Amino acid sequence: MIVCLAWGSLVWNPGALPIVGDWSTDGPALPLEFARESEDGRMTLVLVDHDRPVSVLWAELEVRDIEQASEALRLREKVRFDGAIGRWPAVARQHAFDEVIGGWMNAKGFDGVVWTALRPGMRADRQSRSYVTPSLARIERHLAALPPEARVNAARYVNSAPEQIATPYRPALGLMLADASSVANP
Repeated sequence: MIVCLAWGSLVWNPGALPIVGDWSTDGPALPLEFARESEDGRMTLVLVDHDRPVSVLWAELEVRDIEQASEALRLREKVRFDGAIGRWPAVARQHAFDEVIGGWMNAKGFDGVVWTALRPGMRADRQSRSYVTPSLARIERHLAALPPEARVNAARYVNSAPEQIATPYRPALGLMLADASSVANP
């Protein structure tokens, strides 16, 4: 059995990802944050380096092997480079949390696991290959500068994330986007 890990939009909008059944909530504990500026200005959830991991979600994929699972997730996430998709077993160690995820997979008795492994950062920083987790103050300034429709989309993303994804920034982002949240969730 090959499974996919999720913590953001894959949960409520899997698109063509061939999941089987519902998302289970007992995935590995991983450190996440709303720390990647997306193309539309939202701050999306990505793996980061902090000491407050949360259990992520997982679902079985209807695929024949890890390569097909990796490709299905790459297409769903609309990423061009293979490194943006984590997988275990891996050809070589590629991501900071490979071994944690691999240990969880082995304990569950799964044959393989894939996950989105996009790096944190603001778009301008990533263009210069700087992948640092932006500060909460920087994210708040960024979100405050978004046009109203983009703020609504940003609020919708934060509010739609599964409740168990209780990141350090989430409470402040919820308060900061409260005005847009009332529009996003009338």
